[in-house]
Amino acid sequence: MLSRKYYKMIAQSIKKNSVEVVDETTQDGNSKWYIDKESLICDLVMFFEVDSKLFDWEKFVDACND
Repeated sequence: MLSRKYYKMIAQSIKKNSVEVVDETTQDGNSKWYIDKESLICDLVMFFEVDSKLFDWEKFVDACND
C-alpha cells in the first residue's frame, strides 16, 4: 500500500503534465486531456531518486517505455 505522500506526488505529477485540448470536431466543445509521457516520467524519476538511494532510474524508464 502506498502512503499519502505517494498519492499526492503522483496526482501533482499528472496535473502538472496534463494538457487540455478542446475537441473542435464536436458541437459540444468537449475537452480531451493528454499527458506528456516524457515529462511525467521525468517528474516521477526525480521524486523517486530523492525518496530512495536504491532507485534505478534507467530500469524505471525502460519499464515505462516497454
